[in-house]
Amino acid sequence: MYGYNEDLIPAAVHTLATARNKAAAMTTVINAGQASGSPSPSGTNLMMPAAITCDESWASDQPAALAGQRASFAYHVDLEDAKWWQVVCPLIPKSAAAVGNLQLTVSRVPVLAFNGAGDPIEQPRNWAGAQKFYPVSRDIVLPGQGHDVDSASWQACAGVIDQEFIERASLAHLSTSCLATIAPPFYLTLS
Repeated sequence: MYGYNEDLIPAAVHTLATARNKAAAMTTVINAGQASGSPSPSGTNLMMPAAITCDESWASDQPAALAGQRASFAYHVDLEDAKWWQVVCPLIPKSAAAVGNLQLTVSRVPVLAFNGAGDPIEQPRNWAGAQKFYPVSRDIVLPGQGHDVDSASWQACAGVIDQEFIERASLAHLSTSCLATIAPPFYLTLS
């Protein structure tokens, strides 16, 4: 188990070997690692990255695919990550989308989505058409932000909007005036 304390290995092996629900067992193992202060190789202990990496062909981490990167300073870390996913992915149930059913279901549950205006991974334009499937949804683009929102912007604005949405359980009348106050996390000036 790359990234975890060795003392967790026996418990993890036993839990995964005897569990009927492998996804729940994997969650238990990850939570045990988190409780012990041991991070997963990607630095997060959430199941979402596992579901994406294991189900989405574009996110696949295959050790053989790294062969051409041996000269990279990050090769060994990336290789260990890829080996980790070879152990984890067989334990994650395949979603319907992963086996070819790409039909989305319409949901009337309120959805609030945030995107950084400069996010190169999940660009705001990727949200186009989402209201067809999530008619009670709203996408808020955070100016000057990328894939990761800096904590000052989150606390001063996005977090406030998010909290308001949670408390009201509604998208109606969300105050977004703070968006005008978000500054980029850094400035470049040319002299």
